[in-house]
Amino acid sequence: MDDTHRIGLTIKTLSHLLSRAMGKQLRDEQHSAATAVRSHILGYFAHHRVEEVQQAVLQQHLGIRRSTMTNILSGMESEGLVSRVEDTQDKRQKRVVLTDTAKNLCNEHLALVNAFEKKLELALTDEELSQFFAIAEKLKTTLETC
Repeated sequence: MDDTHRIGLTIKTLSHLLSRAMGKQLRDEQHSAATAVRSHILGYFAHHRVEEVQQAVLQQHLGIRRSTMTNILSGMESEGLVSRVEDTQDKRQKRVVLTDTAKNLCNEHLALVNAFEKKLELALTDEELSQFFAIAEKLKTTLETC
């Protein structure tokens, strides 16, 4: 059996575990069927204190593909959380606008995400956190140039 550590597999496994844990927390604490990525989208709005944003900005913030972002937002639209409208300055762009329902959820989701982040941070020392973010940034830069 090969015991070699694999960076990609480790990141993929952590990503899966993060999504699963966040989903469980959403279901348990918020009694919500929302996914972790939807929670991050709502958290983005709450953290930046905006009610609308370009779809491309959300896509870049989450580091996901345009088609994936479109699918997620379509689901959120069907749930009455967001609407998408043409950008008045650039007709090729869409703006994502929160509904009143979503506005009420934003702060709850932000608090949940912040608590989740704090739980993860407590697993590492300050030095380990600095190293983690430095390494993650190097890997991100490498992956963006592939």
